[in-house]
Amino acid sequence: MANSSSPPTQEPAQCPVDHAGLTSALGIDHQRSPTAPTPDAASQCPVSSNKDNPVTLPLVNPFNQMPNICQLPDPDQTASLSTLRAKSTIPRAQAPLPNQPAPPDNTELPQVHTSTNAAVYDAEDGDNSAWVYPSEQMFYNAMKRKNWQPNERDMKSVVEIHNQVNEVAWKKVLEWEQLHASTCPMPKLLRFEGRPQDITPKARFRSWFGYKLPFDRHDWVVDRCGQQVTYIIDFYSGSPTTRTLPGTTSSVTIHTPSFYLDVRPKLTPQGFVDRVRRLFSDA
Repeated sequence: MANSSSPPTQEPAQCPVDHAGLTSALGIDHQRSPTAPTPDAASQCPVSSNKDNPVTLPLVNPFNQMPNICQLPDPDQTASLSTLRAKSTIPRAQAPLPNQPAPPDNTELPQVHTSTNAAVYDAEDGDNSAWVYPSEQMFYNAMKRKNWQPNERDMKSVVEIHNQVNEVAWKKVLEWEQLHASTCPMPKLLRFEGRPQDITPKARFRSWFGYKLPFDRHDWVVDRCGQQVTYIIDFYSGSPTTRTLPGTTSSVTIHTPSFYLDVRPKLTPQGFVDRVRRLFSDA
């Protein structure tokens, strides 16, 4: 899911779903490099097109605590990657940078290149209404920066699935938000935090009965018309699809990845009430 913004640059960003976890769930083996990561062009990208007043993104995005990544090819890259980024259907809530005033309405903001996992706001056309997903190049650069060794030929599939998973996550959030549709018909995603190392109590409990642990966990903060509410999302990988190829009589295993997302409101007093309401409404 993602976006960006104004003078220093408000860029919430990156899309939920850890790169390492996602690629592992896809069955893609990107080994870590035995050497420490070195600074690359992706970490040194200016973000302002104004030569008289250049602006450079900080090394860490204050909205998601992720390093900022740009679209320059990696020096070791052997094939070109797309720099096009798809706009998501996830509406983006506005929030000022820490200690910075919110940008005026309809202000033209500089284009921002951020880190991935995520969507980033593309302000070229001044439209900051939705989160924008990272390009293949941004995804690749982010993995390289984490000292992984991604394969260029995998990036198209990885990015497509990454985007689909985020769309499904938002759809499930909206199913919960229907409980409050009368007071807030259009909730928006304000920010999110990846927490792959923090196993939720529910996921831990399920693992005691033989279920796999999630490959990623995110907390999404939704702006419910002025009220901030948090959703917890556990991302699980499913089994590959098995089907019969056309023109054959044998069944072959097609490694089409499948995912299961467990989305629920954080267990606050209101979150507890919503869980109970959904429990009875789905019964």
